[in-house]
Amino acid sequence: MAAPTANTIGHSHATEHNTASRLPIFAAKYRDRAIAILKRTDYHAVVSLIRAAFEIPTVIPDSQIRLSSRFDEFGDLLVELVPDVWDEISPLLKIVEVSTSPRPLAHIVVPDAIQPQQPNNEAEGVASHSASVVVHIIGGPKDLSIPISDTCTLSELKALASRYEARLPSRLAFHYQDNKLDDDTKLLKYYGIVDQSIITMITSVQVYVTTPARSKVPMRITLYAGVSSLKLLIYAQLDIQVHEQILMCAGEELVDGTQLGSYPQVCHNCQIVVDVVPAAETGSKLGLLCVEVKPAWATDVDDEDGQEYYVLPNSTILDLKVLIYNLDLISPPRQHLEFRGQGLDDEQNMNEAQVESGSTLIMHITSQRT
Repeated sequence: MAAPTANTIGHSHATEHNTASRLPIFAAKYRDRAIAILKRTDYHAVVSLIRAAFEIPTVIPDSQIRLSSRFDEFGDLLVELVPDVWDEISPLLKIVEVSTSPRPLAHIVVPDAIQPQQPNNEAEGVASHSASVVVHIIGGPKDLSIPISDTCTLSELKALASRYEARLPSRLAFHYQDNKLDDDTKLLKYYGIVDQSIITMITSVQVYVTTPARSKVPMRITLYAGVSSLKLLIYAQLDIQVHEQILMCAGEELVDGTQLGSYPQVCHNCQIVVDVVPAAETGSKLGLLCVEVKPAWATDVDDEDGQEYYVLPNSTILDLKVLIYNLDLISPPRQHLEFRGQGLDDEQNMNEAQVESGSTLIMHITSQRT
C-alpha cells in the first residue's frame, strides 16, 4: 500500500506535521529525560500517564503539571497547552515539554480552610481578626509566610505548607526554638508559637561509607531536593565520584531523578549507606562542571572571593542552591543567582541556562524572609 499523502490525511499542514500525526506517540520531555507517551484526546488522562512515567511526586497536584510545545507557525515561542485545546491539537504533537514549577502568586492567598467566618456583629469581627496570626516557615525551597487561625494544629499547618509549596515532601519535620514539634494533633500555641514565629524544617541523616578509611559522617540534607543533589554533597565532602555512589536506605536503593522526600524511610536521623563502586577513569571529574559563584559585591574579575562548586550538566539551579546551603549555610530562598546578567530560575538545569565548566555565577543574598 502506498504511503499516505498530505491530502489523504485530510489536513493542509506541512509534511512533518503529517508524519507526527501518523505516530501514535509523542515525546514528553521532563528535565533531562524524554519518554514516549501514547496520544490521547483526554487531557487529564495524559497528565496521569506523564505523572506515572516520570514518577512525579504525588505532593505536586495535577493542576501544577503544565504541558507546552512549539509549533512552526509560532516560531520559537513555547506555547502552553490547556485542556480546552488538547482534543484538537493532540494529533499534531511531536515534542511536549513538561513543567512542574508553581505559578507565582501575585499576593498571599489565604486558603478557604482558614478564612475567618463572617461575623454576626462588630465585636465578633474584631475577635475573629485578632485570632489570626502569621507564622514563617524556613528551610524549604522558599520561605513561606502562612496566616493561620488561633486553633490551628500542627497537622493543619503541614497541610497548609504543602498547599503553598508543592515541592515539599509529604512528611515534614518542624522545629521551633530547637524543639521538635512531634505531635500533629496539638495546637500550635501549645508549643509557644505566636504571631511572627519562625519555624524551621530540619533533616539530619547519618551517611555511612563502605570504605575502611571512613565511618559515619553526619550531614544535613533537604528532603525536597533530588537524590543527585545528595550525591553532589557526598562528592564535595568525601571526594567520592558521583557515578561511583550507590545510595541505600533501609534496604532500598535511592535512584537518581527522584526526590529524597519521596522515600518514606528517608527521614530525620535515618541512616544512608554509600556503597562505593570504583569505575575506570574516563576524564577529569567525570563529566562534572566546575562553576564559580561570586557574591554580587565582588565585581573585580581577579577577586578570589568566589567559591567553586561541582555540579552535573543536568543539575538544576535549585540543586546548586541546596549544595551551597549544605556547604556554606546560605539558605536557598536567600540566594538569587545570575548568569550573564540574567536571573536563573530554580527549575532550569545547567544545560538550559548555558552554564558550562568555568562559568561564573553572581549571587545576590537577600534577607531571611521575603
